[in-house]
Amino acid sequence: MRKLFLLSAVICAASFIMAAITYGIWGGRNSYGGGGGYTHYGHDSIFNETVNRDSEWHINNEFAHIEVDSAAVKTLIVPTSENEMIRVCAQIPTGKSITVSAEYDGDNLCIAAHPKTVSFGDVMEYGVVDWLDDIFGDSNGIVITIEIPERILESFSLKQGSGTTIIRDINAANNYIEVGSGTVNFYGSGRYAQRMLYLDIGSGKACVTNMLADYYDIDVGSGNFVVSGLKGYGEIDFGSGKGSVFYSEFGGMENYYDHRVDMGSGKLDLYLPEGSSAYLDADIGSGYVDIDACGFKQKLNDDTDESVLIGSYSDSTGRLDIDMGSGRINILDASNEELNALIAEYAVEEPKIPAKSDSNTAAVVEITTPPPFVASSSSIPDDSAMVIGEVTVTSSSVDVPTPPEAPDAPNPPEAPDAPNPPEIGMEA
Repeated sequence: MRKLFLLSAVICAASFIMAAITYGIWGGRNSYGGGGGYTHYGHDSIFNETVNRDSEWHINNEFAHIEVDSAAVKTLIVPTSENEMIRVCAQIPTGKSITVSAEYDGDNLCIAAHPKTVSFGDVMEYGVVDWLDDIFGDSNGIVITIEIPERILESFSLKQGSGTTIIRDINAANNYIEVGSGTVNFYGSGRYAQRMLYLDIGSGKACVTNMLADYYDIDVGSGNFVVSGLKGYGEIDFGSGKGSVFYSEFGGMENYYDHRVDMGSGKLDLYLPEGSSAYLDADIGSGYVDIDACGFKQKLNDDTDESVLIGSYSDSTGRLDIDMGSGRINILDASNEELNALIAEYAVEEPKIPAKSDSNTAAVVEITTPPPFVASSSSIPDDSAMVIGEVTVTSSSVDVPTPPEAPDAPNPPEAPDAPNPPEIGMEA
């Protein structure tokens, strides 16, 4: 009995370790996509192919919500002209292979690229856990390019395992970026405001620029990150690692925005724009907060038991609440030189966009039951089409309908009424 108990304990411990490693690499279970090798359920398949040579797919439809799941590849996501299809290309070196798939559910589209999976069976309540055959690997020379017609999406989601993803000028009201152990560089256009940024990093790293978000939620385990452009309110939950946040605006008493930092160890730099001011409340363990911003200098540690005013009080004064353990937080004046240096530090080599294939080498996919807000799709010659459920796949060319005009940039949510500021000392 004792041996059986010990064996059970070992198996149980191994299961917990496997689950922990899976979560650290791939993040939590996805609500829609299959990042980290999870199988998608309840959605209509557009295509699902394992290929060992250069391949290309076109999707003729418009979607308000687009998600990309990738692992162990290098992925480039860029906009294309409005009258183009969604284009997915796989560039495969000799001797390599990759599984590429696309699914949709109403106006949601999910495109996934990852190596073959290896099932480890049931692990507690998580169900079947599919680990990739190269869970710690990089691209191995495989490049996935996704071109999306230029417009403002309702949401854009990325679930990145290992590997590298580069995103340029993709505009969405709501942005969800989840990084396991890989690298993500998101270069925003800076032309439109966003409602929300959700950034979740395990042990990887991310550089997110021009994210003009009204609300942000940054959750980091042990990774590194840079985020620039934030102008609303939100929170940072930071375990260890290194992070930098550049604000384009910092709250205000008229539109009372709160900024919260809950931090263990590590180093976090917060950059305030010119003319900012903030009430700071800090609960510090063995670490410290070093302030050199807005004409105010002070170092706070575990002996500090008061609120401080950074800068001069005005109608634009925001609030910053910090709860930290043994880490270090620096509050500094925003600097373009510092931001540009960090962007260069996080930069990775960007692959070239492959030339377009003709209709004889690219699969053309047209959804025959489009979402209600999309105009009727163009017709496909009957003599060359094969119908699979609600999706028509053909190797011939199709007429592309003129898409509706892109909607205006979304209006940010209204901020709650401003409470009266706390009574604190005003001494610098």
